[in-house]
Amino acid sequence: MPAKRNHTDKLAHQRISDHETLCRIMQKNTNKQIGNIRKQIERLEKIVISSATFIIIGLFNLLITLLKDYF
Repeated sequence: MPAKRNHTDKLAHQRISDHETLCRIMQKNTNKQIGNIRKQIERLEKIVISSATFIIIGLFNLLITLLKDYF
């Protein structure tokens, strides 16, 4: 009977080891995807900030032009 239990233990340890290996692989992939998403968000932030800056500058120039014409 101990031989069967020993085989069962080995099988259980192997399954746990395989599961841990798979989890490590999936965790690496997840971290890589998070890094890619972080880079994309940073790019979008730069685009939004640049666009807002150009809009503000454009509106300021329009205001200055209108005030020059008014006075």
